[in-house]
Amino acid sequence: MMNCSNCGAPQALAADETHFVCEHCGSLYFPNENQDKVRVIGTTSEVDCPVCKVPLVLGWINNTRVRACKRCRGLLIRSAEFPRTIEFLRADLNQPPVTSAPLDTDQLQRQLACPRCGVEMHTHPYAGPGNVVIDNCADCGVNWLDHNEINRIVRSPDRRRKEERWADWDVPLEGDIPEIGS
Repeated sequence: MMNCSNCGAPQALAADETHFVCEHCGSLYFPNENQDKVRVIGTTSEVDCPVCKVPLVLGWINNTRVRACKRCRGLLIRSAEFPRTIEFLRADLNQPPVTSAPLDTDQLQRQLACPRCGVEMHTHPYAGPGNVVIDNCADCGVNWLDHNEINRIVRSPDRRRKEERWADWDVPLEGDIPEIGS
């Protein structure tokens, strides 16, 4: 339980679980995003981290509910919301793409149990940019990403990202190319 910075009274988690409300004065508190763009609410969830075996906590990336590990900073995110979350993070990015390190094939050998059902998750290279190995459970519809993997995906070069956001970096300014016949 947190106390209100306005009056000191206890705050409770709002019904939508995105922020806290002071029980006395009604002030709202929205946690700040951490460096991974996750607003950690801190309420422990019903599932444990597949790596650390500690309870995951509720968090949000934009309007997507995630479960985050406070210890290893991994993320559990619903597979159906994963592409939309990547698109949001890319749209919010104000930095040029960064080339990722080569794929660490040793990570393909690890075995993680799904935090929801306990069945071994499928470990595979992410099909998009970033050279990242992710884990998913098709039965539960969740993806597990280790710390910084979501950032590697978001910041990696991608044909579409280049066309949409950085295309003007490769286009010469008007007047830089001599006209034919001059």
